[in-house]
Amino acid sequence: MNKTYEAEQLKKLQEYELEILKDFIDVCKENNLLYIGLAGTCLGAVRHKGFIPWDDDIDVAMPYEDYLKLNEIFEEKFKDKYTVVNAQKYDDYPLINEHIIFNGTKFVTDDAKHLKYPQGIYLDVFPLYKSPKDEALRKKHYMKAWILGKLLILREIPFPVVPFTGFMKKVAHIATFCISKIIRLFISQKKLYDIILNLSLKYQNAEDYIYEYYFDPKPGLMYFYQEDLFPLKELPFEELMLNFPNNTDVILTRNYGDYMQLPPKEKRVGHAPSVLEFKN
Repeated sequence: MNKTYEAEQLKKLQEYELEILKDFIDVCKENNLLYIGLAGTCLGAVRHKGFIPWDDDIDVAMPYEDYLKLNEIFEEKFKDKYTVVNAQKYDDYPLINEHIIFNGTKFVTDDAKHLKYPQGIYLDVFPLYKSPKDEALRKKHYMKAWILGKLLILREIPFPVVPFTGFMKKVAHIATFCISKIIRLFISQKKLYDIILNLSLKYQNAEDYIYEYYFDPKPGLMYFYQEDLFPLKELPFEELMLNFPNNTDVILTRNYGDYMQLPPKEKRVGHAPSVLEFKN
């Protein structure tokens, strides 16, 4: 059974995340780095002017070139306050996006508790790659990248979250455990990540492109046409102002359908990690 947050616990977690976000925004403004709020953060800004009340994370994305610059600046400017965690730095990190971790905190989920990379309260940062506009070519490209991204997760997490319960969950986990063992026999995390990165960067020199993150749980939904993305607009997110795509309606409809409709009450809950510790 999933553990849920106490109200004060969730509020404090969100305060930590907002502090990371504020520092992130300041670095982006000071260094002219492009970023956008996306996914549940975009939905929260439009529908709630901040967090979705039961949500426990903040998602931002930036073009790959700016993503690299951000990491270099953050690691120098905030080396005592934050740790940048990604698959290039840690050989058991299972994701393509990275976490900016608030040092001195812990945020550990059940499926990742056996892993040794730093796990704390974090800001999710997603690299956006240049992707072809041609739909058939784009689909072939993102599906290949998406499958490899899933293999990276399975390599490090043999028992991932699956959309099943009971007997079917056990069957799924037998399958994921076997796949994980096979992957680990034949390829290292570093090698697999390098293959994924090289594939993701295949169209970085293209002149006519869209921005895309290939590794969302549902493939092919996190993409941005230039005309929907620019000019960026600022919207309030709690006490901060955060950049979002210009045409949030198109992007949110693609991902959520009737996004202004609240989910049923039984689904308005956040799932707390197995370990959550605040600084001091």
